[in-house]
Amino acid sequence: MKVPSLIFLVFTILGIILGDVISNHIKSLIVMMCIYVVTLLFDDDKNIFLYFIAVIFGLYASFLTINIKNDVSFLKYRGKNVKIVANVVSDVIKKKDLYCYEIQTNKIRFRGRTKKINKNLLLKTDKELLDVFGKEIYLTGEIKIPKEDRNFGGFNYKRYLDSKKIKGTIFCKGNVIKIGKSAKVNKLLKLGVVLRKSIVKTIDSLLDKKEASLLKCILIGDTSCLEDDLSVEFRDLGLAHMLSVSGANIVYMLLIIKFVLKRLKVKYKLINPVLIIMLAIYTLIVGFTPSIVRAVVMAVLALAGELLFYNSRPLSNLCIAAIVVLLMNPFLLYSIGFQFSFIATLFIILFTDKLTKILEKLGLGSIDGLATSIVVYLGILPLEVYHFNKISVCSILVNIIVSPLHSLIIFLGMILIMLGSISRILVKPVAILLELIIKFLFILKDIFGKLSYLNINAVYVGITGVAIYYIILGCLYFYKKHDRARIFFQKYRNLFIIGTTAIIIVSFIYPKKFVVNFMDVGQGDCAIIQTIHNKNILIDTGDGITLSDIIRNNVNKIDTIIVTHGHQDHMGKLLDILDNIKVDKLIVPDTKYIGDLDKIKINKNKTKLYRCKNKDSILVDKYTKIEFLNPSKSSKLKGENDNSLVLRLRHKDINFLFTGDISDNCEKDMIENNVDLSADILKVAHHGSPYSTSEEFLNKVNPRLAVISVGENNKFNHPSSEVLDRLYKKNVRVLRTDENGQVQIIIDGEKVKMRKRFL
Repeated sequence: MKVPSLIFLVFTILGIILGDVISNHIKSLIVMMCIYVVTLLFDDDKNIFLYFIAVIFGLYASFLTINIKNDVSFLKYRGKNVKIVANVVSDVIKKKDLYCYEIQTNKIRFRGRTKKINKNLLLKTDKELLDVFGKEIYLTGEIKIPKEDRNFGGFNYKRYLDSKKIKGTIFCKGNVIKIGKSAKVNKLLKLGVVLRKSIVKTIDSLLDKKEASLLKCILIGDTSCLEDDLSVEFRDLGLAHMLSVSGANIVYMLLIIKFVLKRLKVKYKLINPVLIIMLAIYTLIVGFTPSIVRAVVMAVLALAGELLFYNSRPLSNLCIAAIVVLLMNPFLLYSIGFQFSFIATLFIILFTDKLTKILEKLGLGSIDGLATSIVVYLGILPLEVYHFNKISVCSILVNIIVSPLHSLIIFLGMILIMLGSISRILVKPVAILLELIIKFLFILKDIFGKLSYLNINAVYVGITGVAIYYIILGCLYFYKKHDRARIFFQKYRNLFIIGTTAIIIVSFIYPKKFVVNFMDVGQGDCAIIQTIHNKNILIDTGDGITLSDIIRNNVNKIDTIIVTHGHQDHMGKLLDILDNIKVDKLIVPDTKYIGDLDKIKINKNKTKLYRCKNKDSILVDKYTKIEFLNPSKSSKLKGENDNSLVLRLRHKDINFLFTGDISDNCEKDMIENNVDLSADILKVAHHGSPYSTSEEFLNKVNPRLAVISVGENNKFNHPSSEVLDRLYKKNVRVLRTDENGQVQIIIDGEKVKMRKRFL
């Protein structure tokens, strides 16, 4: 039996993906119509009208996606210093040392001309602005429009801002921002902010700081005072869902209000409308996050069904809620909150009853919440691995123990914020009990935190792996549910087994490629090398690299890390990597000019430390060798830069030269000592500093390609025009991480290919 809302949702998601990938209205229309025709060909019922409506949903979602993605309202002001008049349309969000506000621009003044633009920016400032929601502000700053993920598969900050309908960012010091009169702001939104502040004030006055910060997070999604370490600890235990407003909040709020209304003998016909109004008010307080909109829409549909004597179906309600969220903003499809919330709820609807029956047969049916915990764990497992590159092994056990406490905190918290507005004396016992429960929760968190060694870190699974996981579970679900699906699988079972086996065998036999990834880490260096024999080597760990960036290059174990010298922009993330990924060897320069490298402690994962100098070498595998060319024991050069490790990476007949931060003095020293510097690909020294990459040095290296690892708009004005001129005069092709993002050099047999994140 077809579920129309499910079909509409599938086409809506298809439309969003098409719009995001194609970014063209005509092409999106053509592809969607092709999908429509193919769907009709494979559907026995030929329900043309149903699929026609579904295509309309898909096209609307696709065009909405394209319009949001291609919005160029601020493009001509990018990187320019402008004067802005804007309205503050959000409360403060604290991120590390910055205070962030969402502002809607009214006017932009640049070079004497003023233009009206009603779009949203994220204002970042160093000082909290008190009581500015709904007020007009005047500021001057530089508009930045972020690019998409700068490394393949990395965090897409532009898409994140698009999910909030924010088109760029601007920084301005708090002491120069002028606050004006009250502006025209939606009165309902203003009511939500006022009520939110009232709740925050009530909680802060009744609980200690640490307990209050967690309660605000659980009840209204306020993360401004939550410690970063606490968020990570909860996430590592598989309890990240506790730190966001979810369906449980809605359930307990409705139970309490319904109980009160019945005690007050309110007429039955009025109870559900009152509950719907309270849901709307709660949504205004919390904000329109995907998880809360999903829960509210599903609750409203269920309550409306009771009023109209219509038995609403949870699966249909979930699909309608998803469509509502995605048509509010299609880029929410990519948000972690949307994915976790809807997938978890879908699995609860589809699998909880079936698993409960299985557990009852095994004698485990009496364990409260076991079926739900297992179902949710299985549902979000691939998403957790995809987004966080971790598997929390003890998550099910922890959730079974902690979930009752979480429910009790929500229940008592709802009572606290309702009674707190009436009488502080009445609510004091509730506050004391809540504080004790939250303290106990923290104790449990610390106890279970000691089991974190059971977690599996540095796990990589791409979007293909996620899709395969859900397809397999979907096939298992429909195999039992539909005769036609079962007959189809039984008929072609051998073909599936043979095909799967063949794919696995080919993946092992097919020759691997040698890949050098020059990562975009801002103003710093980091290169990831992957050999054809599955050896992983890191050269430098610049301050801007993340563990996720490394793992998403399919690296879950590192054979060797080579740190060229002890400056932060070359070794900034070394400790994080050593703590979270297994590293066999760490190589540092054999020199007294070691910098911050002497502070590194590497005993945790039994990493072996080696010091290397010129004439040392490492045979990585049959085809790959590393030769160290600097520092030299006989050299009189001083400082970390000129004592950087310089190394040549040789794979078959292709040579890469990595130069750290050496200056022309070191280059001259190596030339005078007849060091063989020839290489096909040069990693330009010191981010393109004018004091490196001399003409004489270039003549000795004679590269075909030069890669400059450099930060966008850096304060040093790297790379220098002198270095670029010298490279261009030698007809050397230049790639830069500030312009091209991640640069990938792929050696496939005899072929050398290049891949850039941005063209």
